[in-house]
Amino acid sequence: YFLGAQFSGDGRTLLMAHHPGVISQWEFDESMKEPIQTGEYSGALMGYRDPVLSKDESRLFAGSGGEDAVSIWDFRSQQLLLTLKAPGISSTPVRISSSERMIGRLSSSGDNIRIWRAPSWEEIGAEAPEREKERSK
Repeated sequence: YFLGAQFSGDGRTLLMAHHPGVISQWEFDESMKEPIQTGEYSGALMGYRDPVLSKDESRLFAGSGGEDAVSIWDFRSQQLLLTLKAPGISSTPVRISSSERMIGRLSSSGDNIRIWRAPSWEEIGAEAPEREKERSK
């Protein structure tokens, strides 16, 4: 069963979180009728839910249960970049601030909130999308 979904800004990519702990990435063709699965994100023992794309669609965030509260991927390469830990934070959607500098998640009981400062590309140890474009010129 499905635990959350999000479309990309242009509506051509759909991300669906479902059991058993997988986020599937689907791309729609020109007719918008025939989706093609183009990716899969996995790794959380307790499953993922509610995928969230950054505004520039360079990062994908998803919540999980257990200690792995939020996983962050490079959306273009589909590589897991970082997992933020927080025991007791589960079953609630990941929220990203409008500035994309803060990541938040409530505890399942609703009596606690965990907030992280979103790590920069440098802190993650990954290439920022702008740098990749500059290098390919």
